Amino acid sequence: MRKFNYDTIPEELWPTAILELLSEIHEYQGRYQAQLEKQTPALLRLKQAARQQSMESEAALSGIWINKGRMNNLIEDRIAPRNATERNICGYRYCYDVLLNAKDRSVFSLQTVSRLQSDLHHYAGASSNALQLRQRDRRLKDDASLAEELSLPLLEASALPRALETICREYNRAILSNICDPLLIIPVFLLDFLCMQPYQSGNEQLSHLLLRYLLQQNHSPIGMYVSLEKKIGEGRETYTSAMRLSRQGWKEGVNDFRPIIAFYLSVIRDAWSELDDKIRNTDTRKSALETVRSAVNARTGRFTKSEIRESCPSIGRASVENSLTALVNEGVLLRRGKGRATWYIRTDNRKGE
Repeated sequence: MRKFNYDTIPEELWPTAILELLSEIHEYQGRYQAQLEKQTPALLRLKQAARQQSMESEAALSGIWINKGRMNNLIEDRIAPRNATERNICGYRYCYDVLLNAKDRSVFSLQTVSRLQSDLHHYAGASSNALQLRQRDRRLKDDASLAEELSLPLLEASALPRALETICREYNRAILSNICDPLLIIPVFLLDFLCMQPYQSGNEQLSHLLLRYLLQQNHSPIGMYVSLEKKIGEGRETYTSAMRLSRQGWKEGVNDFRPIIAFYLSVIRDAWSELDDKIRNTDTRKSALETVRSAVNARTGRFTKSEIRESCPSIGRASVENSLTALVNEGVLLRRGKGRATWYIRTDNRKGE
């Protein structure tokens, strides 16, 4: 069985590109740490917007597409799920909300992973096979897609119980020993987890929840204010390439962790950068119109009212609507579509129409 030793991380993973990403992330964290502790109304609105985006993006990553109105009702727990697809959405929402409100600072362990997996399948029932560790090995078909290739377990089912407990223990030991920056250790753990594919189903979803949980545990709450799932979806091609490269030689213990570390650090850095932009748009000295104008000027191609609202957490819905109307009347924007299908585009950027 592959051996797991996180002591080797400091020796292997310090190219300039990764150091630069770490530096940017810590610069953002230092800039906003005190501000995020205040929980202003603007930050609470950012939390709500990130929650909505995370649910929608996770559904898209899972290949789930349902009516937007029904999706919103499921996200807000207004209706009960009526099939397996909707139970999947509700399970992720349940787990997301548990983590969002968690004050848990306990030591990370296999029990933590098992609890998250159980929460993820909260609506599936206690008898769900998804709660069990994978019992069988799988072989790759000759005509398998790249997605199927990346979800192929690289560890035999018989080795799973011991291996999963080992990587949890190694992760926890590495964090407590402070052998290197936690932002390097987290991607290593997630790659090991995804290469194992330990559960019958839901492994990729669980990896997204683990990313959120482990960042929060290490004083990096960015996932509360910006959707990490959306950032992962936006970088899907990069993720696929990084996973393919970092999986090579994993079973033999000679794989290169750097591609997947660079991917996850880029996701975290981009999330902080987005938060930085949104907080800058909360300048109370600006009028609502000027705040919306700044958000519009940062956009290329089509965008919707809801996207501008997410970029302007300091102002309310009506102020955003009035400001967009004013910009249309000024000739700055073109408005297209009707009702919920309405979208906007800057008049100086009509190539995206």
